[in-house]
Amino acid sequence: MTEYKKWLESPFLSPAEKAELSALTSEEIRERFCRGLSFGTAGLRGIAETGLSRLNVFTLSRAVRALADKLKGGLVVICRDARLSSEELARACACVLCERGFSVIYFKDPRPTPELAFAVPYYKADAGVNVTASHNPKEYNGCKFYKKSGAQMGKEDTEEISALSEKYPLLAPRPDGFEEYLKRGRIKYADCDEAYISRVLSRRLDRTLLETTPLKVAYTAFCGVGGSALPEVFRRAGFKNLFCEAHELIPDGDFPGLSSPNPENDGGFKRAEKLCRKTGADLIIATDPDADRMSAEIPFENGFLHLTGNQIGALLVHYIIKTRKRLGLMPPRPFVVKTIVTTPLIDRICEKEGVFCHSTFTGFKNIAERLERENPDDCVFCFEESIGYMTDPYVRDKDGVSAALLLCEAAAYHLSRGKTLKDALDGIYEEYGDFREKTLNVYFEGADGAKIMAEIMSALREKPPKELCGDAVTSFRDYLTGKNTQISGENVLEADLASGGRVLIRPSGTEPKIKIYAHAEGADPAALAEALKNYAEGGTKNG
Repeated sequence: MTEYKKWLESPFLSPAEKAELSALTSEEIRERFCRGLSFGTAGLRGIAETGLSRLNVFTLSRAVRALADKLKGGLVVICRDARLSSEELARACACVLCERGFSVIYFKDPRPTPELAFAVPYYKADAGVNVTASHNPKEYNGCKFYKKSGAQMGKEDTEEISALSEKYPLLAPRPDGFEEYLKRGRIKYADCDEAYISRVLSRRLDRTLLETTPLKVAYTAFCGVGGSALPEVFRRAGFKNLFCEAHELIPDGDFPGLSSPNPENDGGFKRAEKLCRKTGADLIIATDPDADRMSAEIPFENGFLHLTGNQIGALLVHYIIKTRKRLGLMPPRPFVVKTIVTTPLIDRICEKEGVFCHSTFTGFKNIAERLERENPDDCVFCFEESIGYMTDPYVRDKDGVSAALLLCEAAAYHLSRGKTLKDALDGIYEEYGDFREKTLNVYFEGADGAKIMAEIMSALREKPPKELCGDAVTSFRDYLTGKNTQISGENVLEADLASGGRVLIRPSGTEPKIKIYAHAEGADPAALAEALKNYAEGGTKNG
């Protein structure tokens, strides 16, 4: 209540913000002021409202002031998505940095997150700032900080920024003077669309496929920024049969007509499915609101098969490795980077094809960190199961635009041999093993959500389950302490089961939920589905 009153009485809040706070119930006050905003899997992220635990101009400006302290000067690139508050927040970030003597390259219009990752090294900048909440519900916004390599800042950097931010008051005058800084040349507009698109096109493997294929593709941008790049990339690749869902090609932070702005779920594909039927498309591709992630559906029987991130990843890994070998493009020591929660099918493919497979923690900051310990020229692919794919080791974040281009190239290859992506996936299962996965999200909203999640993880850690739905736990790994693991430092628990299954549990770094990942292998699809249901529900019950 002390913190709430401080905000309510602050001279820096607008009348509208004070009215917003005055209308809160006691429980809402508790939820907004019981804790501060902290860095998660992908930077700062929270509901875009007024308050201590929310993402707003005050909480974000303090973090950017701390970033300025860490960098001590230089050039920073700033980008944003099309969410309702993103422009205001991005301009505030620019003003904070200019106040501290920095120069800023600023994207005048919303652009894909991977273009920001490309722009940081392209402009030889010292850092990047991206205002985005990616695929979160429309109420959210967020901010990610990038290193000069174009990779997201890791845990050590964000912990330093958090510590430095403590010396700054949250309630301070709003950063101002954007137009004046622009006039004086301290802020300059970015102009790298052409360079980014050219870089994406350079990552094609078999450049004849998309120019000659009869493949038809329906595309939805999920009311995000993908339309600023993806259609032009496909046009420049010589692909003539891309059909764009017009309503969702227009950036709109309200996400009208979408049940969820997350293409990882199939609920947002309704308009795209209608377009697919109308055009006779062979494939639907979707990018999320900031176009760093990509998902897909295939017309199948009387409906559509929604591909999981693991399935798309397996299709891409398989196509990349096989095509590189076929065309003589395989580097000397090829490797793939994936996350520990990603399907073991990738390990199996890499092992059989003679490619190293490195596993790391969830989040592309961890993937990029692992990549940077190797020779980037040897990297053939990086991905995580939550529909994030990196096809270019020099654009060090997930890129839905380049991943979409490569998936369509793979689809064109298989179509030229009379196969669909579903046929190709069945062939992968037949050759390397029939793996299935299921992810369950258990939400813990409200002021006590974080506390409850911490208690659940602590209870499982202190007393690991001996079985899940009658399936004995044969080994238990704790990635926080490093017990029975090769890497440590993240709040993840993993259980191996007697039947050959595997279950991992971790709190989400971007939303108030615990994620349960169930994996199984076997020849009988019905038995696999039942096993996954048991593993996931068993994980929930034990939680």
